Amino acid sequence: MTERTTLSYLKFVSMMLLCALALTFDYRLVTGEGDDDNDDGSSSSGRANKLQFGMSLVLVLLGMFCVVLSMVNYFQAIYNYQRERIQTYNTEITSFAIGFLIIILLTINIILICSD
Repeated sequence: MTERTTLSYLKFVSMMLLCALALTFDYRLVTGEGDDDNDDGSSSSGRANKLQFGMSLVLVLLGMFCVVLSMVNYFQAIYNYQRERIQTYNTEITSFAIGFLIIILLTINIILICSD
């Protein structure tokens, strides 16, 4: 059970890192001509690049946090198996961390939606 949970965390982290990579390299679908130009002809790419870099940095930091959290949970379970104390571990820290991640990801979505 512990291995599956750790692999689920790692899949989640890999998706967050891929999203951060896509934001860093300014990956977007071309939906029309002149989407980057303002009414006065200037481009808003400077502000958008700073926002994209900030969001990708947040995603990378959250990904590293998830890796550390999954490894702590995994090694705690392995230690309990080794000592033959097979028990469910305290899930308060994991529940708090998952709730924190959900709030941060929702905040990122709201910021990205409002910036357009």
